[in-house]
Amino acid sequence: MDLFSRPRRNRKSPVIRAFHRETHLGPEHLIYPLFIHAGSGREPIASMPGCDRLGIAELVEEVGQAKAEG
Repeated sequence: MDLFSRPRRNRKSPVIRAFHRETHLGPEHLIYPLFIHAGSGREPIASMPGCDRLGIAELVEEVGQAKAEG
C-alpha cells in the first residue's frame, strides 16, 4: 500500500512525539558483563573470544580497573 500523504496522527501531542523520537544511547545505558567462577584465575570462555570467567581476586581487580576508567 502506497501512502500519498503522510499521516499526522503520530505528531499531534508532545507525548506521542517524544515516544516516536529516536532513542538516545549513552554510557549510562551500558552494562559491563562479568562472568565469575568458584575457582581462582581466569578461564577463557570458548564461545565468547576475549571474555573470561574470573575468580574472586581477578574480579576485584577487573572492577577496580573499570571504576578507574569511569
